[in-house]
Amino acid sequence: MVNPFILPAAGDAQDQPENLILATVAGVYADGLSLIPDDQAEATQKHYKFLASAYPAPAAGDRVVVMKMSGTYVVMGSLGGSGSLPAANTVFAGPASGDPAAAAFRSLVANDLPVVPIDKGGTGQSGVISTASIADILLPASGFSINWAHFSQFGKIALVSAQISVSTAVSTGDWTTWATIVAGKRPPYIVAASLTRTTYCFVQPNGQIQVSGTVNAGTAYTFSATYLLP
Repeated sequence: MVNPFILPAAGDAQDQPENLILATVAGVYADGLSLIPDDQAEATQKHYKFLASAYPAPAAGDRVVVMKMSGTYVVMGSLGGSGSLPAANTVFAGPASGDPAAAAFRSLVANDLPVVPIDKGGTGQSGVISTASIADILLPASGFSINWAHFSQFGKIALVSAQISVSTAVSTGDWTTWATIVAGKRPPYIVAASLTRTTYCFVQPNGQIQVSGTVNAGTAYTFSATYLLP
């Protein structure tokens, strides 16, 4: 077949576009595009490069503008029209996952979003940090045991909760340490925590969970507190 991207003989030059040609994309390959020029019925065997900034990236069936550059032809991009307009709430970007590929319009995914530091108004986290491993949250004091515990963190906001069993009854107003929150999960100041209506509970900056009031032996108490981390 005649390759329209080869310069015509001098006698035919007046009948050919000098630098620009319209074509239809026949196929998309790793090394370029196969094209069907407007005056041909068959696709070219040669694959032609296209501009990396072409927007959107050419796809099979697209009508494209091809320009002669440095002795060859380069696909400049798809012709405009409603079919080329991006859908609402999409971005022009590389693939959401997997190997590198040509940019295209797609929806954002979670991994597209950067982690914004606290001093820039963000959370400093890529998501919620959560654990139910007791050893990673609380260390019980003598005379107490921990039935379960849960810790969640989003940015500087922390929530810790646990069920603590009492081995020995306490009926004094003195403060008693029931457990200690492990380092890295402690508040920077004293935090009031929920326990019962007649028992006071606080979390100290050193992580100690201190309780004042009457508690019964053999009874399990649920503790919870929400606070900002340092």
